[in-house]
Amino acid sequence: MSEEEKPKPASSGLSRFKLLVEIIIAVAAAYSAWQVSAVDTIKKNVDTVLAQRQDERDERKQLVDLHLTVYKEVVDALKAEERVRADHVAAAQSLVTSLLRDDPQLQEQLISALSQRAANQEQKQQLVSQAQAYRVVAAESQELAARAEKTDAAPRQTSPQAPGGWDEAKALALLQRWDIDVFYCQGRPSEQALAQQAATALKAHSGVFDRVRLRELKAEVNRLPGYNIVGYKIAATPDEEAQANALRFLLQRAVPVTLDNRPVGQRTNYYLSVFFCGQT
Repeated sequence: MSEEEKPKPASSGLSRFKLLVEIIIAVAAAYSAWQVSAVDTIKKNVDTVLAQRQDERDERKQLVDLHLTVYKEVVDALKAEERVRADHVAAAQSLVTSLLRDDPQLQEQLISALSQRAANQEQKQQLVSQAQAYRVVAAESQELAARAEKTDAAPRQTSPQAPGGWDEAKALALLQRWDIDVFYCQGRPSEQALAQQAATALKAHSGVFDRVRLRELKAEVNRLPGYNIVGYKIAATPDEEAQANALRFLLQRAVPVTLDNRPVGQRTNYYLSVFFCGQT
């Protein structure tokens, strides 16, 4: 019998079978470990989402509690007897002003309600003026919120400076399709004239800006917390610094004043505002 015709040892087939079993076991173990890992990952993700939702619920509850506190003070002021009404109304006004800063529409409604129960004409006029100011701010907030879908303007850039320094072409490219509001403080003709010069200079760059507006900043609005603007400013968030610098470069040849950055927290969408308010 030749070597090829000799039967192969049984141990050879058994070894292959054992190897196959070991491979199957290894694959099964790996799959099981993957399942455990996947389950752990999913559980962690679910726990994270649940924690975020709980935080959101807690934050909403705190906001509701805050609103209820302010509402109660306003209602108490509206019900107060005439001899103590002035103090109650003033206390409610203070709470509305300080605690509801993120909701100017609600502020306007509550201050308007308080104005109907003012203790005297002076207090009534002060409340009416404040309500009008909040109405302006609420309209501004709604306009900015509506701009959130705008996506076709020149994007913000990481570096606040232009490589190699600013020139007109670089500045205009960075402000392509941005909106600019040029404000001047009420009752200041000289500041109005400067603001007019600035707005005219920007409008001369036809086809660059989506909109350039000349606007009056009412005195009652400028008295609100968060405003109190003095001097010559460009209001911008940190990630709008490059555009603010580009705007300053364009305006420095149009007006004989130095425009400083005024950091703001509320992020706007392709929008900058310039203020001409001089010194008090």
